[in-house]
Amino acid sequence: MKEPVGKRHQEHKELTLHIREVYEENKGCYGSPRVTAELQAKGFRVSHPRVARVMREMGLKSIVRRKYRIQTTDSKHNVFDCLRKFILLCRYRNRLFLIIYTLSGTGNYIYITFTPDKV
Repeated sequence: MKEPVGKRHQEHKELTLHIREVYEENKGCYGSPRVTAELQAKGFRVSHPRVARVMREMGLKSIVRRKYRIQTTDSKHNVFDCLRKFILLCRYRNRLFLIIYTLSGTGNYIYITFTPDKV
């Protein structure tokens, strides 16, 4: 003989359906605090611990997406070594030229030359 379904059990089934609905609407990014807030906004009287427990029982976890962050390839490089690659000291016909290659704001390389009056 089948026992009648209790009120609490029926509420629990309804709650699991709504939790899964909110979770899937937000592509799995919502954890229990946000799911709780969504359900409360829809008029359900639920607490955060209860939603967390039900989500745990259902095996639902929020997907954490990290923001893309640009990282340098070598942040501990020696600045002098980098400059040495781009600074040229030239001597031509008893004149001294200093040429500096650098990257402009537009992404193009530019060069700056210095020529002292007397050597």
